Amino acid sequence: MLILKSRLFVTLFAFTLAWLTNSALSKRFCNKNRIVTSYTRCRSCSSSTRLDCPVGSSKASYGAGVRGCRYHLDVWNRRYSRYRRYRTRRYSPYVGCRHRCEKRIVDPYCCKGHWGSDCQECPGSANNSCNGNGNCHEGIRGTGQCTCQAKFTGTACEECTNLTAFGRNCSSFCDCVNGTCDSGISGNGTCYCNTGWTGPRCDQQIINCKYKSCKIHEKCVNMGNNTVCECDYGFTKNLTTGLCQEQNPCDLESSCSKSATCTKINAIRFNCSCNEGFRGDGRVCYEIDPCQYKNGGCDQQCIYTAPGQRDCFCFTGFTNTTTGCTAIDVCQQNASLCHKNANCTMTYYPGQYKCICKPGYLNVAKDCFGTILERLIDLNKEDEELKGKLDISLKLLNSSYGRELMESGPFTLFMPTSDAFNASFSKAEMEELESSMHERQRIWRLNMLAVDLRTDQLANKTIYTLHGVGSEISSSFIEV
Repeated sequence: MLILKSRLFVTLFAFTLAWLTNSALSKRFCNKNRIVTSYTRCRSCSSSTRLDCPVGSSKASYGAGVRGCRYHLDVWNRRYSRYRRYRTRRYSPYVGCRHRCEKRIVDPYCCKGHWGSDCQECPGSANNSCNGNGNCHEGIRGTGQCTCQAKFTGTACEECTNLTAFGRNCSSFCDCVNGTCDSGISGNGTCYCNTGWTGPRCDQQIINCKYKSCKIHEKCVNMGNNTVCECDYGFTKNLTTGLCQEQNPCDLESSCSKSATCTKINAIRFNCSCNEGFRGDGRVCYEIDPCQYKNGGCDQQCIYTAPGQRDCFCFTGFTNTTTGCTAIDVCQQNASLCHKNANCTMTYYPGQYKCICKPGYLNVAKDCFGTILERLIDLNKEDEELKGKLDISLKLLNSSYGRELMESGPFTLFMPTSDAFNASFSKAEMEELESSMHERQRIWRLNMLAVDLRTDQLANKTIYTLHGVGSEISSSFIEV
C-alpha cells in the first residue's frame, strides 16, 4: 500500500508541475490562431484524389476535390522526334479538380504586462507594470523599458525624481533644515536632526547643547529637561565599549532587490547592484533572458534556461552544423520519396520536397507516366492484380495504334485481359486477328474513348467508343 501511495504522489506531483508550467505559459502568452487556405495543383479529376497538401496542411475538401480548375496536358514525343530531342505538344486546357488545403497558424502575442519574444514580465509586475507610475513598452516586439511619469524614475519607476520628495505619489516634499529626511516613495518625510537641533524641521536649536561635550559620532539632544548625548543617525552604541559604532545599512532591511547585492558606502548610504544574470537599477532587478535580444545569438531556436543563460536548438527538419542550422536533405535520406521516373528536389521549407517528372514523362498526381503503352507495360510487370494478364492486349495494341497513343491523347482505354481473349477467340481466330491490321484496329476502337473519364463517370452510363458504338459498362473493371 505504501508503494501505491508513493507512486500516486509522484504521479500527482508530475501532473501538478505540468499544470503549473502550462498555467504560467498561458498567463504569459496570449497567442491568436488563424487559418491559411491554399490549393493543390490542378489535375484530372480521376487522379486528384492522390494529390497531397503541403506538409503542415490538411485537406479541407473531399473525394476528387473542388472541380472547375483548368490544367494543360503535355505529351512528349520521344520516339518520333526528327532530331532525337524531346518535343512537347501541349493540348488545350482541360477542366480538372484540386483540393483545398488548410493550415492553422499560431501568431505569437504577449498578454498584457509582458514583452519580448519570450513574453517576459514587465518591471514591477505584470498586473502593476512600472508600479503604475509609467508605461511599459510591452508586446512581442517590446523592449520592456518603462517610460516613467515626470515625478518618477528608476527601472520600474520606483523612485521619486526629486530627491526631497516622499510618499506614494511623490507629491510631498521634505523641508528639513538641519537634518536628514526620510524621502522616497516609501518614505514618510521624517527629519532626523543633526546634533544640537530639534523640532519637526530640525530648525530649533538646543541652547544647552552649546555647553554639552559629546563623543565622536554622538549628538546632543533634549531629553525632558536635560540634554543627553546619543548616537548619530546610522550609528549604534556598543554596550561593551560605550562608544557609537557605524552600522552597516546593508545588514538592516535595505531597499535592494532580492536579486541584487548591497554595498555599504557609509553609515546611512549604500549601493544596490543587480547580480549576474539580472538587469536593472539594483532596487528593481529582472532576469536577463538572452533570447529576448537578437535571439540570444542562436541561428534558429533559443530556449531560456536560467538568468543570463540559454540553449540553442534547430527547428524540426534542420540539423546543427559548424555553420549553423542546415536543412536536412530528405531527398538524399530517402530515395523512394518520388516516383522512379521523377527527380526529387528540396524546396525552401525544411522537410519538404517536390517531385519533378523527368523529361518524357507525364505527371499524374504523385506518379510520372510515360506513354500509355509504357504505363501498361509497367502494370503488366509490377501491378499485383494485373501482372502477366495483359500480354496479348499489349502485343495487339502496340502493333495497331502504338504511334497514335504516343503522340495523341488523352484516352480512356479498356484493356481486355489475356483470359478474356482466350475465352472469346479460338486459336485460329487469334492467328487471323494477329495477321489483320484492320481487325485489330476495329477491336481497339471498340475499347477506346477519346476523353479522360473517371470510373464513377462510367458507371450506369452509355458511352461512345471511337468506333461510334454506344455501350454500357456491365462488368467489373480496375481503374489504373
